[in-house]
Amino acid sequence: MSAPSRVLGAARALRTGGLLFQYASNVYDYVSIPHDPNQNVAGDFTLVLWVFLKHPLQPASFIHKGTWPAIINYFFANQTYTTNHYFVFSDTNSYLIGSGSIPLNRWSRWICIKRGNFMGVYRDGSLIQGRDDISGSPQPSTEPIELGKYGASYASCMIDKVRLYNRALSEEERDGIFSRDALVREGLILCLEFTEGEGTGVQDLGPHRYTGTIYGRASWAVKRASRTLQL
Repeated sequence: MSAPSRVLGAARALRTGGLLFQYASNVYDYVSIPHDPNQNVAGDFTLVLWVFLKHPLQPASFIHKGTWPAIINYFFANQTYTTNHYFVFSDTNSYLIGSGSIPLNRWSRWICIKRGNFMGVYRDGSLIQGRDDISGSPQPSTEPIELGKYGASYASCMIDKVRLYNRALSEEERDGIFSRDALVREGLILCLEFTEGEGTGVQDLGPHRYTGTIYGRASWAVKRASRTLQL
């Protein structure tokens, strides 16, 4: 009789990379991807990422393009001294959505979607916060994409599987990402799998093939990736 197979949970089976940001005094870990106009979103959009929050008292952005008071094209962060999440873009105003729990010391999967007047934040398959009174559209930012910092605040977390789309994903597409890490190609702007495992560069696997630079002591959560996504 053959040995019984072991079925791994989705988060364990599918997570093959990750970058660890370790905040400490005078230590500044972050990733910067140089600006390109294609990184901006102009109307509907979707942001996907996995987060492992290690220190809730350290406010910092997980990913953003633009800083206040300049235009913020998109922004997802642990913004206050509690485990709160925010999702913001700017036109003439800033749109704030949500103040819900980011689980500590485990991976959580997030999808943030803007579709017309609706903006919603989903965690592990469930809608955490939503609002349907969004009237504006994001305006272009000329600043780089940054992960792990915002201004002088730096994150203490791991980040993995970052994907940005220039359209709102459908319910079916969203559920496919949560249930089996489905790769949706249509509208893909940025795809960071963090499977390099070494070095100081982060390679975008999306159509534009951006290269990000790791600053500080950010380290690879997985040294040898078991799978490299091919697009």
